[in-house]
Amino acid sequence: MALALRTLGRSCLLRQPSCILPRRSTLATRPSAYEEMNTYWVKNRQLNRPLSPHVTVVQYHVTMVVSITNRVAAVALQGGLCLASITLLCLPGTYTDYISKLRELRLGPAIVYGVKFLLALPFAYHLVAGMRHLVWDMGYGFSKPMTQKGSWVVLALTGACTAFLMFGVRPSAL
Repeated sequence: MALALRTLGRSCLLRQPSCILPRRSTLATRPSAYEEMNTYWVKNRQLNRPLSPHVTVVQYHVTMVVSITNRVAAVALQGGLCLASITLLCLPGTYTDYISKLRELRLGPAIVYGVKFLLALPFAYHLVAGMRHLVWDMGYGFSKPMTQKGSWVVLALTGACTAFLMFGVRPSAL
């Protein structure tokens, strides 16, 4: 069987080499990548085009900001989780020891709710934006008006989830 496939494959390759390998004549007439790059930059200099116009030309919209912020939230969550895990592994003592030390500090409500906000916001935001991506994976909400409405819904639900995590969940209930 292998011999038959090898023979058939070789005969197909020998009959039609132009399908797999380019002809020599076309390689000689095409400009090199270096020449194409030089003509591109010469043309841009003659037209007085800036080096990176994408930052100054693109007009920001809510869907783009929500998408970028979702990625930033993911990086922040992952970085915080890794940092906290490594810190707890390297420090002496147990998790409960550090929780009791935090309770002994008797921090004011502004600091406690500020820390809760900093922990809850990226978590809630990434959770809600991830749900929107799951809806997109099912094939819904791809029109431009729906993506913009969906972005505003993500922001509203993020606010509601953050408020619930800050004020609705008590540490004693866990």
